[in-house]
Amino acid sequence: MHKTGTTFLQWNVYPFLDVNYLWHFFYKSPFNDILNLKKEVDYEKIKQKLTKVLSKDKVNIISEENIYTYQFTKKDDRFKRLDRIKKVFPKARIIFGSRKAEDSRISWYVEYVAVGGVLDYQGFLDKYMNLDKLDYELYIKKLHEFYGKKNVFIYSINELRKNQDQVVKNICRFIGVDPPENYRRKPARIGYGFGLLKLSLFLNRFFKTRVNEFGIIPFWGPILPQNVVFHSSIVKYFPQKKITMDDLLSLRIPEEEIVKPRIVPPVIPKEIKRDVPLFSVKGFV
Repeated sequence: MHKTGTTFLQWNVYPFLDVNYLWHFFYKSPFNDILNLKKEVDYEKIKQKLTKVLSKDKVNIISEENIYTYQFTKKDDRFKRLDRIKKVFPKARIIFGSRKAEDSRISWYVEYVAVGGVLDYQGFLDKYMNLDKLDYELYIKKLHEFYGKKNVFIYSINELRKNQDQVVKNICRFIGVDPPENYRRKPARIGYGFGLLKLSLFLNRFFKTRVNEFGIIPFWGPILPQNVVFHSSIVKYFPQKKITMDDLLSLRIPEEEIVKPRIVPPVIPKEIKRDVPLFSVKGFV
């Protein structure tokens, strides 16, 4: 599940285990078809490819949040994705991270802003968020049905924060490998505070992304340039207050401020010199 310490495990723990760690597995063809519900899956082709990437001598680890769902859509595609995963990996062991629903709502909105979102919290809920996705009890029940309880390990992000070493040891025990003697215990990313969140919302207007069709500068990367800075160690030198639900509810971004920028040539009288700006961007001038 998204925003449950998965990035920490992906960057700071799994690379230090004696395993065959298949990072970004679902970004490669034909495996990306598994999570793309618009495409039909050629299961035989995928199984043939799997024989070339899976190790017979080591535990194979595939870590990907989008197995659970794609965050920014109203469609609840969790169980369709899980059906496909079951067909490809019928005897897998599953590690599932959980989080309190309100904390998840805050964190998912912050992630939305990090990838280019421009709407306030209510606008995000209205256009992108399906709150049913945060109710994971039925999903866990389906995991138990598909793989058996003994093959499903569930941890919470609160447990990971409070007792990191023990949770890492428990995950390793579940996987069947020795825990690493050394791994990166610091967070994989540093979160930013409410002030930087508001600054991101403004700067995001200039970038055209999958969650902002009205931007000027096309950008298709996962994290926008300014957010690389905001998530870096630089921000630790500035006091950051934890973002709360009250903070998000206080956001108000009028819809008219989020408009498609238009390049409009101004009407220039002959008596005006040509050194005036020739273009203005509607909404930002």
